[in-house]
Amino acid sequence: MGSVAPQVDTTSSPFQHLHPSAPFIWRVTLVPVVMGLGIVATALSIVVGAAVASLLVSLLVAVVAVVAVVAVVVAWWYPTRRYRHWQYRIGDDALELRHGVWFRATAAVPYHRIQQIDVEQGPLQRRHGVVTLRLRTAAAGTEGALPHIAAAEAELLRSRLLAIVGEPPQAMPQVMQQVVPHDGL
Repeated sequence: MGSVAPQVDTTSSPFQHLHPSAPFIWRVTLVPVVMGLGIVATALSIVVGAAVASLLVSLLVAVVAVVAVVAVVVAWWYPTRRYRHWQYRIGDDALELRHGVWFRATAAVPYHRIQQIDVEQGPLQRRHGVVTLRLRTAAAGTEGALPHIAAAEAELLRSRLLAIVGEPPQAMPQVMQQVVPHDGL
């Protein structure tokens, strides 16, 4: 008996947002870096100011401190805006991605080019039950990534994409399996 290809609904779905924890994860990774850079810049300005002890250097220290505070505020604000503008959907011919706060980008990953779908998960993602779905293609410029989507949703999306591509879906591997101890080499 011949095998019958599974029937897959390829009608375009509406655009979806990432998991609601995405802004928190981005914020947790961005704010400490900006704060650290601000503290270092302010400390260097104070050290230089103490060595030179002029009004101009004191003004420089104040400007650096204000810029550091503004940078932290922007780092806190930006992830929420990034989340609002990050969308994806399964289109008729491609997985469509839209993102960007100041510079908007739209990308389409054609189904016929998808060769591999990877699932990645860092410690913060694991804590919030989300993963990054990375699509690898035959062409260099058409790869795509869906950051911070729910793990269950990622498995369904991966299965659906594999069905569209024509590969039999296999069980999604455990993302972060137990670490096997090495022999000390």
